[in-house]
Amino acid sequence: MRARCINDHNATGEDGLVKGKTYDVRNHLGDSPYYYDVFINDRWKEAYFKNRFEIIEPKSPARQSIETKFVGHTQTKPSRIIATTSGGKKLVVSTSHLDGTDEENHTFVAETLFKQLGWPGKLVCGTTKKGYVFVVINKF
Repeated sequence: MRARCINDHNATGEDGLVKGKTYDVRNHLGDSPYYYDVFINDRWKEAYFKNRFEIIEPKSPARQSIETKFVGHTQTKPSRIIATTSGGKKLVVSTSHLDGTDEENHTFVAETLFKQLGWPGKLVCGTTKKGYVFVVINKF
């Protein structure tokens, strides 16, 4: 994700952040809006984020979809649902942890991957011969 520094309140410049400059950032504490890693001078540094940056390039699915399929159990693995984006990201969830109907379980796994990737928008479901496909729409 890209963000622009809008407040270089560290006047000494010790952290290397410059107001108006754009940086690559990643959140290293889950959903916390406060602390991010910022890529500065060929390395990642922790930085206080809130009220200091504006997101200029949110993570975007860029017309990607999520496809889910059911895989039965083997001698070594339980049955599971595999969600894969068209870009190659993957999430595998054991069905022993899921209590819903078939469609609800596939939707849950797809939405979990969708949230992990931080994509904006909403998922719309359809079916295929192999399972389900979820398309991201950004306008409701």
